Amino acid sequence: MSAAGKRQAPGHPPPEGNRFQRSKKEPVPKYGHATATVNDKVYMWGGWRKGFPEVHSSQEKTSLLSMMDVFDLKKGEWSEVETYGSPPLGVRGYSCATIGTRIYYYGGYCGHDWCRHSSLHYFETTTHTWTNVPIANPYQSPMKKSSSGMVAFRDEAEDYLFVFGGVGMLCSANQSEAIYIPWKENPDNGWTNESHIFSLQSKEWITPEVRGERPPPCAGFTLTQITQNSALLYGGVDSTSGQCLSDAYIVELSKASIHWYKVQIMQDKPKPAKRHDHTAVCISGPLFGQIKPMVLIAGGRDSRWKNLGDLWILDCSIGMWTKLEVSQPVAFRHLHSLSIFSIADYCVYAVMYGGIEEWIPNASASDQAMLSDTTVLEICLNSDDHWEMSAVLASQILRETEEYKGRLIQRLFHILKHGKEDQHKVVSDGQEVMRLCSELEQAQVRAQEAESKAQSLQQEVHQLQSQPLPPSSHSPLLGRTGGKTPPAKATPPQTPKSGTPPLTRATPPTAKKSTSLFSRSPALTPKSKPTPAPAEAAATVGLTEPLPPLIDTSLDIRAQQIAIELTSDALKLHLVPQKDIATNGPSIDTGCYGDTAPGLYKRSLPVSVKTLKIRRGRNDAYSNVILNHKLVKSFQLRHPNIVQLLHASVQQEGLGDEREIVLVSEPLTITLQQQLTKKALAKQDIINLSLDVSMALSYLHNHPHYPIVHGSVSTSGIILEPLALKWRAKLVDFFTANYFYYASTETPLVIDPPYIPPSPPSLSSPSASSIPVLNTKFDIFCFGIVLLETVTRKQPPVEAAGRESLLGSVKWSSLAGVIRSCTSVLDADRPPADTLLNDLHKL
Repeated sequence: MSAAGKRQAPGHPPPEGNRFQRSKKEPVPKYGHATATVNDKVYMWGGWRKGFPEVHSSQEKTSLLSMMDVFDLKKGEWSEVETYGSPPLGVRGYSCATIGTRIYYYGGYCGHDWCRHSSLHYFETTTHTWTNVPIANPYQSPMKKSSSGMVAFRDEAEDYLFVFGGVGMLCSANQSEAIYIPWKENPDNGWTNESHIFSLQSKEWITPEVRGERPPPCAGFTLTQITQNSALLYGGVDSTSGQCLSDAYIVELSKASIHWYKVQIMQDKPKPAKRHDHTAVCISGPLFGQIKPMVLIAGGRDSRWKNLGDLWILDCSIGMWTKLEVSQPVAFRHLHSLSIFSIADYCVYAVMYGGIEEWIPNASASDQAMLSDTTVLEICLNSDDHWEMSAVLASQILRETEEYKGRLIQRLFHILKHGKEDQHKVVSDGQEVMRLCSELEQAQVRAQEAESKAQSLQQEVHQLQSQPLPPSSHSPLLGRTGGKTPPAKATPPQTPKSGTPPLTRATPPTAKKSTSLFSRSPALTPKSKPTPAPAEAAATVGLTEPLPPLIDTSLDIRAQQIAIELTSDALKLHLVPQKDIATNGPSIDTGCYGDTAPGLYKRSLPVSVKTLKIRRGRNDAYSNVILNHKLVKSFQLRHPNIVQLLHASVQQEGLGDEREIVLVSEPLTITLQQQLTKKALAKQDIINLSLDVSMALSYLHNHPHYPIVHGSVSTSGIILEPLALKWRAKLVDFFTANYFYYASTETPLVIDPPYIPPSPPSLSSPSASSIPVLNTKFDIFCFGIVLLETVTRKQPPVEAAGRESLLGSVKWSSLAGVIRSCTSVLDADRPPADTLLNDLHKL
């Protein structure tokens, strides 16, 4: 039986035994197609191929369109999968956009005569099923067309599709304010600059209010999403002159109106040639957790219909083009496809397939010189802030060797092992490798010296810890347990090692200024640093989370200075002047650490802005170590369930005893606490959000270097990001909770008074009343309280008996068991994050 004969009716799931049938098969030569990235795969559908039936519909055509080509980034190979339901009939020149695991397709050229479509379908990548989206108001649909642009955006927690321009059948036009220009060869068809918005919730087409400088009617352009609510339009063919365009426009999108801005291109810089039928992808910007949106354009053809093989990058924030230097014209084609994978910050893999090598004027559509080669390009920002490109895969490598897999795995493991600092160093040749090796050796020598110093200091701390503890009014345990410490026998002080300053409390004289990036007070020299008494130091040892060796709470201020120097270098890419950050709305969250409000970075890009007031202590040097370290760790965190910190502005000098820190993160929407005040969550939503938060905690607690404790998990610290059919939960405030916990110090060793992050009373771990420790089990306890508050929509009582009474009202027994284990009095009885994640999967 043919593939078409086994096809299921639209909306029906495929038979269980036939799901996800695939075969390793390279795609056929084609053009006029598009690709979309979902997770680590590229999905390619449609396109014109030799021998394709030039009919409106047939069994053969449906059979061909029911197959989807999938490129697996990890394997570096294509496979062909069978799909279910009824696929679209617009085989080429269609528009597509991705929302979650769904790929939406609009319009397209049918393949015969002048026939085009205005239907909207989506392909569900998890079930390989096609669905024809029903239209509530079909009379408001865009004209039947191809070569238009479509992007997805969000407004007020709902998903929308924006469709612009293209060429098609003028008899289906319906917007009075749009421009429609007939085609000379066939006046019933023509170009347009109409704009439509489709609501995926109401299933209605919306005619938005258009403001600003609207682009002219055109086709063959690219429309590329650059932020959650904006897109870049570039190039195309002018409808009146037939000449290619080089203008770039940015459109800001909302459900009721759109606003066009023409990008002011730097005239004193090189610019790409005018073109159409090219491809474009966004390679950095807010969609990737960065600030400046960068768009890559590849290939296309000029006004004489000759192919262009160059690649250019547009910095949308300043209107500057940068040409990518390539050893060979890998993009010498048009009507091809291009999709990207974000491998790391400022490093993407671009997958290019198919297209036309050169248009043959008098040949039919099936007789054009089609391409079938797969090219994967690695595009990264190097240490000099220049974009570089190298081809890491060509079709001959794919067919003949396993080199691609090795190169990709090597790249991925290099990034995972060395972290963000090395992502900006692209190894391109032998000299670069030698230079990096030399730098690495020098860094290792400095690190070994600092490590040796830290180890010797740690040994001294252990010696102090082994001494009996006399009573001390500074002991963190006094006053919390209500007990008194019996007097201990006097013990002779330990003789410090050679080269280590004696433990004294000398008054620091005037010294040179610290090398800290954030320093205000003079640095303390080894001879003059204030140090605690042995009893005070020993009383506090072990009561805080261990810091990494280079930034441990040490007795030697030089070790602290080394730590500051090492961590400050990693912050340079993220520190921005405070004048570039501005709030543009009321506070969306007033927490115990500071206020969070919506804002703009450089007056254009939407962000969230959190302002912290930092109280200066008597030991600013140690505070700087913690500040640098916690900021570096915050910038390095990369997880879909953790709000991405983008930039920071640190006030160098402040008035009085305070200075200001401004944190810039991705835009925030609504907190879990705010959502609970509106309405209760469904069971599946509770499970999904719980899994999201537990995955974030598992990521933090299983950090490869040492466990990272969040320290302030609460319903007000969980952000809900609306997706197509559900919420995505994200943890926020990692930096603030950790920094204030460790920086609330009066000397390098003593935390006096002991500090517990301020939070609602019900979020205080039982163990926190006796031992002021911030550990991973504290996070688990807080998570249990969050679950209890989520399912009951009530603030859990402080007392254990009150919490147990509230927990008794929960009828969901399996979830109640998870909450009870998380809120156990003893840390040892609470499950680790990985076990918790497994328990939640069983709900």
